[in-house]
Amino acid sequence: MVTREKNVAGLASVLIIEDDLDTRDIMGRLLTAEGYAVRLASNGWEGLIALDPPPHVILLDIMLPGMDGYTFLKSLRGQRAFQSIPVIVVTAKDVAEVEPRVRAHGVEHVIAKNDRVFPRLKAAMKTTLTRPKPHARVNLPAERSAIRPFLDVFGKMLGWG
Repeated sequence: MVTREKNVAGLASVLIIEDDLDTRDIMGRLLTAEGYAVRLASNGWEGLIALDPPPHVILLDIMLPGMDGYTFLKSLRGQRAFQSIPVIVVTAKDVAEVEPRVRAHGVEHVIAKNDRVFPRLKAAMKTTLTRPKPHARVNLPAERSAIRPFLDVFGKMLGWG
């Protein structure tokens, strides 16, 4: 499995996949100023190439030439090494139309490209990168197991239930 360690400078990495040069440039500058290491791609094909090494988060436009955002998401989630990379969709399309189609692919946020896109993007980046991700699924012993009461007490001590 591929891990996403912070780069040598200790910065979280962001892959921006956006075909509009001005939007891509502004988002890249904003996130660089916020302390992120930024990589840029202008379409889904370039985005797939830019996944090595895997970024901490992907900002994805939906309307892209060649390979659109939906196809990129299907390809990304179809590769085991990239299934846990958080994706934030930033789109000019109607959010209500886009959201149901991308949620099935584990998209963290869908943000409309409007006059409030950058404050929302900054907030989404912060919550996405600080939210702990599940590492593994654990199967607990059956309810009637002799060890289960001890596990339940331990779990409560840790605040798990």
